Amino acid sequence: RIAIFQLTFEEDMKYIVNYISEESILRIDRLVKDGIAAGEFKPVDSRMAATMLLAICTTLPFQAALQQQPVRPTREIADKITELFYEGIRK
Repeated sequence: RIAIFQLTFEEDMKYIVNYISEESILRIDRLVKDGIAAGEFKPVDSRMAATMLLAICTTLPFQAALQQQPVRPTREIADKITELFYEGIRK
């Protein structure tokens, strides 16, 4: 909740979150490109795939925090995200 509040009102926090997001997208993008080059993934827009994966991984915790819902076990969430995402890009 504090992070959401600060994102709304503090420019420094917006800069930090944007920087972290961009760095994360670049790293995930490289992983997807490597997977495509190795023949493990079908050809997709790697930047879009990276952006979508980051959004999925960051939205769930924020949503749970805002709605005060019990968060499912981290491993369960990670497994489901992996399954949903990977099944969409695997050959």
